[in-house]
Amino acid sequence: MRKERTELETYDLLMKVTGHSTLKALKSYLRDIDAELAEDYSKFLEEKKHDKI
Repeated sequence: MRKERTELETYDLLMKVTGHSTLKALKSYLRDIDAELAEDYSKFLEEKKHDKI
């Protein structure tokens, strides 16, 4: 998400998801749960291919 959106756009999207009405409240919530906007590590993941039966 951070590669596709700016930090403020990401916060705006998270506010819609979490229901927070202010950026201050969202940042406080993220700090309380010890969360941060993590870097995108998807490039390190391998896509698994399932065998069809």
